[in-house]
Amino acid sequence: MTPNQIQTLIENLRVQTAANSINPDMLATILTHLNRGATNVGTNAIESLPLLYCEVIKGKLYLRNNKYYEEQGYVPILFRYTRWRNRIDTKKRRGHGPRKKGWHANGKVGTIKVDGDGLIQRSTLVLNSYKMEAAAYSDNAAIFVNHGDAPKHPITWGTCKIDKKNPTNGNNRMIRLPFAIAYAKPTTNEVTAVTLADIASNLAPFFVRGSESGDGYRWFFSR
Repeated sequence: MTPNQIQTLIENLRVQTAANSINPDMLATILTHLNRGATNVGTNAIESLPLLYCEVIKGKLYLRNNKYYEEQGYVPILFRYTRWRNRIDTKKRRGHGPRKKGWHANGKVGTIKVDGDGLIQRSTLVLNSYKMEAAAYSDNAAIFVNHGDAPKHPITWGTCKIDKKNPTNGNNRMIRLPFAIAYAKPTTNEVTAVTLADIASNLAPFFVRGSESGDGYRWFFSR
């Protein structure tokens, strides 16, 4: 493992820790890579798989180190970090299970695409009409907020409702929404969602932020 790869892992850990969005499994994966990398730096040992990371250039979001996964036939999957509750409907019990939080797929295969330069684009189709390949894509950060549609307030984020209005003074406030991209095997299953157990790469985290500007409320990417 090269020093640059180790630095990418450290940055991945820093971003997810700052967002309070790292789960035990992902932490264990990152620490394992770090330990292996620290042992093999400067040697000819076989390096681990390329580590994905996101980069923001002139307001556009790019994915780096993804060429290997594209060549192996893996496809990019969009994840977001939310709280949720599974619905329970059995003979003995109906309602909802305990609240959970973590990364889960936002859409399916074809929800996002990455071009040859690494530019990340999201389908402009609404969530329930996702197909293997969407008709149109956009690199606008606002498209990521509301499942391919124009952002609406309050924003539904898992089981939470996020309003841009500060309840104390009524002013618009900054919003930070955690996302990530990973690669997984392609699937045509329209029912079963991709999970962290299916991915072949690390999660490359990024944020979509919203804040007040001179032109109104604006959405943009950040790391």
